[in-house]
Amino acid sequence: MLNTTKSLPPAMELGRRQGAMAALQLQLQGLEAELTVLLKGLKRFIVRYAQELTPLYTELDALELQLSEALQRLLRAEGEGFGPAPETGFGLPDFGNLPPPEPEPKPPVALAGPQDFKQLYRRAAMRLHPDRARSEVERNILNHAMSQVNLAYAQGDRYTIERLLVQSGEDPQQVSSDPLSAKLLWVQQREQQLQQRERYVQSRLNELRANPMHKLWRVVSDAEALGLDPLGVMAERLRGQIAERRRELHAVTQR
Repeated sequence: MLNTTKSLPPAMELGRRQGAMAALQLQLQGLEAELTVLLKGLKRFIVRYAQELTPLYTELDALELQLSEALQRLLRAEGEGFGPAPETGFGLPDFGNLPPPEPEPKPPVALAGPQDFKQLYRRAAMRLHPDRARSEVERNILNHAMSQVNLAYAQGDRYTIERLLVQSGEDPQQVSSDPLSAKLLWVQQREQQLQQRERYVQSRLNELRANPMHKLWRVVSDAEALGLDPLGVMAERLRGQIAERRRELHAVTQR
C-alpha cells in the first residue's frame, strides 16, 4: 500500500510546531504554578503540625522510655527475664529543606552577528571543545561532536557545523545560512526540552501528592472546612496518652 502522507512545507511545519510549543509552554506554566502552590501549602501545614503536636509527641516518647526503663529495673529486681526496650521516637519528615522547583530550561543564547564559515568553525570549536565537559560522559559526547566539526570544516560542510551549533543551544537565525530550516530544528529541540521539563514537574507533583503528610493535610483541611478541629482532637488524644503513661510510671516506681 502506498504511503500518501505528505509532509508540510517548511514554513507551514514551522508554524504548526510553534503553535504546539506555545500550547506546551502554557500547559507547563500551569503545572509550575500548581507545584509552587503545593510546595508552599505543604510546608506551611508541616510547620503548623510540628508546632502543635511535636511537643506532645516528644513528651509521650520521653514517658514511654522512662516507663520501659522502670519496668526493666523492676524485672531485674524480681529476678525475671526481660526483653529489649521498645523503640520510641517520633519524627516529622524533613520538608523544611525541600529544593525549590528547578527553573524552566532557558531558550538558547543568541550568537551575536553574522558568521562566515571560518568564524562559524571557531565558534563551534569553542562551544563544543571537550575541555568544557563536566563529566566523562559529557567529554565523550563533546569528543564525538568535535570530530564531526573538524571533519565538516575540512570538507567545507557548513550545514553540519550549523546543525551542531543549533543542537548545542545557539540561535539558528544567527548561525544558519538557511534560517527557516534551522529555526524548525531549534523549535523541535525546544519542544523536546519543554516536554522533559513537563515530565519532571508532573513527577514532582505525583510524588508530593503521594506523600503521607500531603494526604493528612488534605484530610485536616477538609475537616476544618466543616468547622471541625482535627489537630485539636489529635492533641487531646496525645494528652490523654501522656496522662495514662504518667499513671503507669507512677504505679511502677511505687512498687
